[in-house]
Amino acid sequence: MKTVHRNLGARARCPHLALAIAIVLCALMRSISALADEITSTTNTGPAVLEETVRAPGPGELRLNFRGAPIELVLNYLSDAAGFIIQLNTPVRGTVDVWSKQPVTQEEAVNLLNTVLNHNGYAAVRNGRLLTIMSRDDALHSDIPVRVSGDPETIERTDEIITLIIPVRFVEAEQLVKDLAPLVSTHATIIANAAGNSIVVTDTQANIRHLAEIIKAIDTSAEDLTELHVYHLKHHDPVEIAALLNGLYSDQASTTGAQAPSRFGGMGIFGGPGFFGGFGGGRGGGSGGGAAAAPAANSQSARIKQRARVVAVADPRTESVVVSSSKDMADQIGEMIGQLDQESPKVAHVSVIHLENADPQQVQQVLQDMFQNSASTRSSSTQVSPLQNRIQQQNNTPASGSSLGGNGVGTSRSGTGMPSF
Repeated sequence: MKTVHRNLGARARCPHLALAIAIVLCALMRSISALADEITSTTNTGPAVLEETVRAPGPGELRLNFRGAPIELVLNYLSDAAGFIIQLNTPVRGTVDVWSKQPVTQEEAVNLLNTVLNHNGYAAVRNGRLLTIMSRDDALHSDIPVRVSGDPETIERTDEIITLIIPVRFVEAEQLVKDLAPLVSTHATIIANAAGNSIVVTDTQANIRHLAEIIKAIDTSAEDLTELHVYHLKHHDPVEIAALLNGLYSDQASTTGAQAPSRFGGMGIFGGPGFFGGFGGGRGGGSGGGAAAAPAANSQSARIKQRARVVAVADPRTESVVVSSSKDMADQIGEMIGQLDQESPKVAHVSVIHLENADPQQVQQVLQDMFQNSASTRSSSTQVSPLQNRIQQQNNTPASGSSLGGNGVGTSRSGTGMPSF
């Protein structure tokens, strides 16, 4: 009886267990179905996305996919795929790590090659289909491209080695090269041309672009623009204003240029002969550092004169003054002209007076007699100068005294018979 009871209990629990297993299996089947649908959708869209992002190389294009490849292997690939003629002027060592999913042009491939070679101490100089591989130091003195530009935007950010001539407009190229020396790479060469006031630099284009940005910023900050202004006068004579401006600022420019600082050891006061530089050896420090500093002082003086230069031209037809000056001085000149162009009480004015009863000719005669008499009286009283008064007083004073030494010289103090003043 006990065995039968146990079997009945197990049978009673079986339906519940079977139901639970069925529920779990149903949930697993749904999860597997959803996962399969997701995998299927991903598999279907995968080739379409790959086809949009990766395309076959076109004419003149290359595909680069190198990881740890020797440089010689990359050069062989460029020769086979792009038709370059490789010329090795030096043995090359090192590896290349560069890849791109998209094809690149031959120019981009050479730029990437230059970047890789630059890190290994080499450079590639391209001349048509010929690629010459040499050390970076030898490339600085080889047949590389020469360009002229002062605009950094025209310089590409690549590792191609070129020679660039940068014109400088407002600052001294020689001094600028000395100031920029700490910023130039150790493998670059930079010199200043004083005659053309330009800078010649040989380096990679990326480094040259950075240097050109600095030079442009410094040169622009020292720029002293010359401006033209036309001032219309209401009361003053334009010829007199122009002469005043030219005389005033020409004297100021010459005075400013003459105030160049004296240097010890030059041919000035302390280094010239017969002064402090003459002790113990004739001329002493006669031609020391002053001669070397003379060109810099002269150029600095010339630059100061140029900034203070003002040219004024009068235009009587329009009662105007045309002034050419620096931008900083334009406001000062305009303010000064405004203060000078004021109505003066000494300027004659013409007035028309309508008479109602008197005869105009009689009034004219009376006015002329009145003002002419007063003017002649004032002029006669002021025309006698103090010098003439003194001469007249000495002539009226009787001469006194006798001749000295019995030589018959006259009685005047000058001994010539003429009155002394």
